[in-house]
Amino acid sequence: MSEQPGQPDPVELLIAAFRTFERRDFDAFMSFMSPDVVLDASSIGVGTHEGAEAFRRFFEDWLDPYDAWTVEFEEIADLGGGVVFALPLQRGRLAGSDAEIQLRYAQVSEWVGDVCVRSTFWTDIEEGRAAAKTLAEDRPMAEESTTPDLVERVRSAFESLSGGDVDAMLSFLAPDVVFQGRAEGVTGRIEGAAAFGEFWEDWYDTFEEFKIEAEEILDLGNGSVYTVYRQEGRPAGTSGLVSERYALVFEVVDGVAVTLTNYTDINEARAAAERLAKERG
Repeated sequence: MSEQPGQPDPVELLIAAFRTFERRDFDAFMSFMSPDVVLDASSIGVGTHEGAEAFRRFFEDWLDPYDAWTVEFEEIADLGGGVVFALPLQRGRLAGSDAEIQLRYAQVSEWVGDVCVRSTFWTDIEEGRAAAKTLAEDRPMAEESTTPDLVERVRSAFESLSGGDVDAMLSFLAPDVVFQGRAEGVTGRIEGAAAFGEFWEDWYDTFEEFKIEAEEILDLGNGSVYTVYRQEGRPAGTSGLVSERYALVFEVVDGVAVTLTNYTDINEARAAAERLAKERG
């Protein structure tokens, strides 16, 4: 289901929230939650928790006994009206132990704009799925967007870069696009799509193997898109791989990127993307 033009994708938001949870970055995790967010985990026997403070405390306590915790989505779907049905498989390793535990349940989350207002856990997967569908039908449906899906366009641009198709990547950029490098080793300013394409052609020439992949893409609204990506390559004449992780903020106008800003500091990039969304709102 499509959200209203300019509205963030709740699926991408939920995935991003879980990634901050895996990192135990609870400040970032709570930035995805409403101040009066409600967690209903009664079906798994751990009660209901109301408000941001109780919500955070629950999840901090949840991770505290574990040295490692990961989340993999077996299924995730935007059902419309800000309702997301997810089937996360969580794995954890208890502190001081090599034993791994697994937890699998359905999660129904309700989003308003870019924040989650309620999350409900279900041990019965099909019961949770039915509840999510009913909730989506009862909530106001968003109008079908006639604007480009920016998350998919950004993802496609990265896939083009990874495949060496510079022309396909440039189709997402305005002719007078400006790239501003603020990351270690990638500083400076490049003006114009032609110059940006030449930059990438020269970059490819330094590697015998190269790939680039977006790990996280968020449409924050008003043409601001935040992306975390990893690039790996084997420099020409060497046998070792080089791996780097950056963030990139896109400013999009009429379906094409007019500015790209690169960062080493992921949190700095997220803050910049959020400011951009607010300034353009």
